[in-house]
Amino acid sequence: MTSPVKPVAISSLADIVADMKAGRMVILVDEEDRENEGDLVLAADVFIYVGQLEALFGALSPRVRSMGWLAFTVEVADPGFEVQLHSTLRYSHALSYLQGLAAQHGWEWVRVHHAPLRLDQAQPLMGAYVYLRKI
Repeated sequence: MTSPVKPVAISSLADIVADMKAGRMVILVDEEDRENEGDLVLAADVFIYVGQLEALFGALSPRVRSMGWLAFTVEVADPGFEVQLHSTLRYSHALSYLQGLAAQHGWEWVRVHHAPLRLDQAQPLMGAYVYLRKI
């Protein structure tokens, strides 16, 4: 069961920057009467702290207009896992799991590429950059 999403007031630019620095997701809109929909959602290095993503996709999908974008990074799960919790307490996700969620929630799988996400103990940590477009 998913909980209803509560409407959020329009924030100042300073509040948006503070939320982003704190790692919170924000929806940036160009018109006040569009406060509950967006054209671009970015989640860089966020989903590693979230296991199952069904509720997140369910909450985002009705709020992003057709042709809007969802771009995010993930650590890729080992073969045989859809969602995997590591000893680092970070999650990784199978690309097939993400493709299924995308299709189920009306997203077109546009592109994925593999590249370092960040440095982990001075070593590049590889992951996937995923780009989806709302159908």
